[in-house]
Amino acid sequence: MELKSAQKNKSFRKKLLNIFKLSFLNGLGGNKNRKSKILATILFATVVLFLIILITGSSIFGISLGTGIIPFSSSLTTNADINNIPSGKRYPPVHGLNLYETKVTNSLIFPQIEHLSNLKKMGYKTLFIRRTDINGKSDYYVKNNEIPMTDKEKKQLAAEADKTAFIKKTFLDLGKVVYRRKRKSNSPSVVIVTLLDYEKYNLESIVQIVQNRVDYAQKHNYGTYIRWAQEFIPYLEAQSLDTSYEFIKPLIMRAAMHTFPNTNNFWFIDEDGLIMNLGLSLQQHLLNPKILDLATLKKVPLARGSLIKTYNSPSISIDGKYKDVDTADLIFPQQQQQQGELETFSFVLSNNLYTHAFLDYLNDPLVRNYDWGHNNPLGKAITHCLQWHPSLLKRFRMVVPKTIASSYDPVNSKFPVAENQKGKEPFYVDNDMVVLLKDCTKRHSCAEDLTQFYEEVKH
Repeated sequence: MELKSAQKNKSFRKKLLNIFKLSFLNGLGGNKNRKSKILATILFATVVLFLIILITGSSIFGISLGTGIIPFSSSLTTNADINNIPSGKRYPPVHGLNLYETKVTNSLIFPQIEHLSNLKKMGYKTLFIRRTDINGKSDYYVKNNEIPMTDKEKKQLAAEADKTAFIKKTFLDLGKVVYRRKRKSNSPSVVIVTLLDYEKYNLESIVQIVQNRVDYAQKHNYGTYIRWAQEFIPYLEAQSLDTSYEFIKPLIMRAAMHTFPNTNNFWFIDEDGLIMNLGLSLQQHLLNPKILDLATLKKVPLARGSLIKTYNSPSISIDGKYKDVDTADLIFPQQQQQQGELETFSFVLSNNLYTHAFLDYLNDPLVRNYDWGHNNPLGKAITHCLQWHPSLLKRFRMVVPKTIASSYDPVNSKFPVAENQKGKEPFYVDNDMVVLLKDCTKRHSCAEDLTQFYEEVKH
């Protein structure tokens, strides 16, 4: 049928072009009223071309009417753009890493942490599929076209004596969950994003991390997007958390933006950290224009020794109104231990075209697999990106670490701070918004430190 339709269109176009050709030759054939004939021919030719475009849906020089191909100038940047593609249906429906998804109305998304011990025992060999290419390289991968479990299937698998199949499907289905509400205004303004490593922490510590995020989100009507870091292993070339953990952060942030398409801001907090003041919203503490301006480090090098510096913005007009606050799309603290480098344990991203492009850049295998060095590879990749892309640098804010990235120092954090030094100390002290336990792995004290600070959280 499609072949016959194409042949009919081709025959129809040929007839129209023959009419146009005869008209053009007749228009130039006589000397009498030559000018009027030329004008009439041009007019007739214009009408014929318009009819061709209108009836057949052809695209000429990027102009398209009817149901023809998408104009070359179209920019498919949002879900609405892609969903409104003409009925030619040349593109599949919008989806994330999986083709099939489960829509939910609960903005608190996190894994079933009671499966932690089973996941440790099952390992990658059970959770994923092992595939070997023609060169003999063996990698883990997942099928992106598997349909999520229905409620009936969940009950059936959960009732089985061997829970392996149920736990595996639950593990894989978490990435297929998306938040959708009829009214966009019902979406949370902020979503807290966290990666969990089930090999690193015990169940008690995982409960504390998740509960900390959920408690904070519920207080301010925020959302949470918490997933196992191991879920992203098949999407990496270097399939090891020791090697690639830092570059899973851009992956989960992009997945979070797909899951919550109408949320404005996404706050990533590493599992080695806690929100210590649950009563203070992110808008009050950082995103408020005046506070963000005070916290921004202006005209400072992006990296140690770099000639490229942060912009002196946002600017303030004569009447005191902030002009450029809406362009603060990439908010990263400066590291406390190594000033001059970006902190990637806690940062805030807006949800728009620029941050999508930024994350897509970081998720490119060429960037992800480049040798950035062992120390802070993601921070160095971000710095490189900002140095070469002024359109992103304009939307970047480097803020003081005290805002959302105070690092715990087991020696200095225990001593009282002099009055004239409060707010300037390069380590975590009481009343700071966030505590990061960055070196707890080296100290072998992550669980102990986490429990200590979890008991000190201010509700």
